[in-house]
Amino acid sequence: MILAIDAGNTRTKWGVFDAQGAMQSNGVWLNSELMQYENLMACIPHEWQACKQAVISNVAGTRLATVIKAKLAQLSISQCWVVPTKQAANLLNRYESPEKLGSDRWLAMIAVRHDYVLPALVINAGTALTLDALDIDKTMQGVFLGGLILPGLHLMQQSLLEKAADLSTLDVQSGDLQRFPLNTHSAIYSGALSAMAGAVKSMYNKLEQHVGLAPLCIVSGGDAAILIECLQSELLIDAKQLVLAEHLVLKGLYFLERSFAEGLPV
Repeated sequence: MILAIDAGNTRTKWGVFDAQGAMQSNGVWLNSELMQYENLMACIPHEWQACKQAVISNVAGTRLATVIKAKLAQLSISQCWVVPTKQAANLLNRYESPEKLGSDRWLAMIAVRHDYVLPALVINAGTALTLDALDIDKTMQGVFLGGLILPGLHLMQQSLLEKAADLSTLDVQSGDLQRFPLNTHSAIYSGALSAMAGAVKSMYNKLEQHVGLAPLCIVSGGDAAILIECLQSELLIDAKQLVLAEHLVLKGLYFLERSFAEGLPV
């Protein structure tokens, strides 16, 4: 069994994979909760005990990494902490400094390279909104062309509330996605989603122009479903090209570990 851990900006997700790549179990913590556990053994999932190897992506900082390392050490699980490279798992990384690409973005692209037909726009709608363009070259190798990072839905709303005095007491959670909002809650909520959808459409158009055909649009993250709803309701992207995907980073961790084990270029 292989343990995959995705420590994101807000939540830490984990999944246990068997030798065939099927996820046998999975779970999630809020990072704030994970940092508060005094007894580490008390919160270690029992499914981890069958694992000898862990592959970890961390974009949450060193404090959370210390907690995760301690958990794994208590179970004597070997640890591989992912740092993006120039090439891995049949995917070329064109970032100017490959190791500075967020490991979560890199792993999501590795999963998409493995599971879907390229070209594709890989989207994660979480704390941040990331939009990463993938193409394929003549040798059938995947190529990361580049991408965007924007504030996610909550961050967009929160930044407006914090900076505008008249809005500071609003509860934006009560807003709805509307084409012509008639209350401030929905105006902020719909505005943030429209900004996200507009960025997606812009990047999608650039990729479509670059490759000469309509690429897939693979969407994951906590706000993936509502972003897809916005894209569809505004007729920005053909529904046939939109795919809601789960556990992309966890799957990417598994595929990367398998490429290590099989001796493929990393």
